[in-house]
Amino acid sequence: IDQFVQSRDLEEQIKGNISVLKAGISKLDKSVSEQLVEREMIRDDLKSANIDQFVQSRDLEEQIKGNISVLKAGISKLDKSVSEQLVEREMIRDDLKSAN
Repeated sequence: IDQFVQSRDLEEQIKGNISVLKAGISKLDKSVSEQLVEREMIRDDLKSANIDQFVQSRDLEEQIKGNISVLKAGISKLDKSVSEQLVEREMIRDDLKSAN
């Protein structure tokens, strides 16, 4: 009888342990699922951020190209102005030589 009672107690203890394990597994499964969802959300956010960075870099690239065009035009005007001044200087020099 004692052995029977002990075996019943042991059986109840095992059932309790199994219930605790099942609850732990369920919590763990839920936690893993939540982490997977969170990881997916983070991955989506990163993709979105990369797209935003790409768009910003393209905008910046276009802005730089525009600035380069403006600088080239300015250099061209400056070069033309310097050339005209050199021609004018030569003409003044020639006039001064003629006057002397």
